[in-house]
Amino acid sequence: MQSQVGSRAVGWPVGVPVGIQLSGLVHDRLELSALPGLVADLEQAGADDVVYGEHLAYAGTMTHPSGKLLGRTDRTSAVSDVLVLFAAIAARTQRIRLCTSIVLGALHEPFLFAKQTASVDRLSEGRLVLGVGAGWSRVDFAAVGVPFEERFARMEETVEACRRLWTTAPASFEGRWHHFADVVSEPAPWRADGPPVWWGGKSTPVTARRVAERGDGWIVSEAATLADVRDGVAAIRAACRRIGRDAATVGVRATVKPDPDAPVAGSASEMAAQIARRATELAEAGVSHVTVALADWRATIDGPLDAAGLVAALRGGA
Repeated sequence: MQSQVGSRAVGWPVGVPVGIQLSGLVHDRLELSALPGLVADLEQAGADDVVYGEHLAYAGTMTHPSGKLLGRTDRTSAVSDVLVLFAAIAARTQRIRLCTSIVLGALHEPFLFAKQTASVDRLSEGRLVLGVGAGWSRVDFAAVGVPFEERFARMEETVEACRRLWTTAPASFEGRWHHFADVVSEPAPWRADGPPVWWGGKSTPVTARRVAERGDGWIVSEAATLADVRDGVAAIRAACRRIGRDAATVGVRATVKPDPDAPVAGSASEMAAQIARRATELAEAGVSHVTVALADWRATIDGPLDAAGLVAALRGGA
């Protein structure tokens, strides 16, 4: 029996979209083919965003910067290609935004990546939000022979080349790794300037400049503390002031995960209240979009989680 979430409002911050992280939801009780249907249910319950990331390869030992152990020696889930999954979800939904968080920009060839992202943007009628990051696992880079040390520069160049292909036809580009002249990439994205690009990264001056000068938002590292979030938001606002940009046009996305030092929620209603409290703390720190790491929260309650019921409870407090 699923743990039921009460229908009363739980205090979700007003005006902040409810995002659901899909990573970890495909397991021995949920087939990959069922995920688009689950997202359709989440959309009906009031979810605004779904979020999914990318790894190309796994090794026996892999530790996420947040401390989560991701290593494996066998196939333990049906981790999908994010853009293929989003294409399937787009066909089952009408409103919910499809947010990559993050794709490894350095590992994508611009022509194929521009075509794939523009295709998903058109299939979803403008609902793709492209979260791009440099990555942290050397395993991903070794798998395709890209030097780990070049990841930041390659990431930026890939996105700039894609922007040229999205917005110009015929397009030309001259970069360090990618070069093309007078070529046309099809399809054109749904939006004339392409999908919005949000940059992932730690709270650093370099990240702040990248977001302010070249992005639509910042995706906060899952390892970040609340103080890191505040510092990053302040740095982005300062970087926007320096270039004359309105900082209100820059979004900030952060993930709500269980606090290992907090009491176990126990019930679904207690879990929803904990999620809402932590989302409110992030909103007060300057976060505009909150993602709930649903698979991590599932472990804090007794029994399976009613995901759509949780979303409905959170939206009831928005």
